[in-house]
Amino acid sequence: MEVIIYSGIGEREVFFKRITDDIIMRRRLRLMSLHTSSPRSAEELKGLIKPDKGYLVIMDIDNCPEREKVIAEIFESYRRVKFCLVSESAEYAAESVNAGTGVCGYINALGEGLEKRFESVLMKIYDRVTTVCGGIMTFGGDGSLKIISFSDIYYIETIKQQHRCTIYHKNGTDTMRADISKLINRLDGRFEITRSSTIANLSAVRRIDDGLIFFDDDIFCSVTSKRVGEIRKIMGALTVAT
Repeated sequence: MEVIIYSGIGEREVFFKRITDDIIMRRRLRLMSLHTSSPRSAEELKGLIKPDKGYLVIMDIDNCPEREKVIAEIFESYRRVKFCLVSESAEYAAESVNAGTGVCGYINALGEGLEKRFESVLMKIYDRVTTVCGGIMTFGGDGSLKIISFSDIYYIETIKQQHRCTIYHKNGTDTMRADISKLINRLDGRFEITRSSTIANLSAVRRIDDGLIFFDDDIFCSVTSKRVGEIRKIMGALTVAT
């Protein structure tokens, strides 16, 4: 996830960049990187965003009079973009976060202790970084950061004797460092543990037969006999909901 600092004031922009870079480096937030560019307008900000990447825009709203319009336009076009707002007033906090337009954090910039508040909010966002963009974020074979959309995932399985998982999806496979028991809490309601080593996307299931869950492309994973009944009920509920 690339972090973009968007502020109309040069001094605050430099300050926010320094804080963000320090937090990323010191706390070793490997799934975050600070974008080097400094957008000065909404159009420049839009020009930096690529549809296949995830972004967190830290926006200094005290210096962005058309913030609602800018956020709404970007969120409508790019659902993998989230916003963390910074302001010396808490007046717009509840309204912005509840608006449903991708705002996932709000930092009060007034008074002492800004760096600690900045770090606290950024860490909470990072804890949700695998879901904040609607997919699992991992590294490609060339070391580049990539996002695997939830809707593209078939299932995720632990690699034996390693603290890693294999993600089976519509475009192949990828691996990531994760614990199945903790990873399930970062996924949405489509995903369920089918056995101690496996998480399946129940919305992608085609059939369940003889202890196996089948997806498209002749891909399948295992399910324990104790979980089959509950899995079928959850699948039924998902079908009704959609």
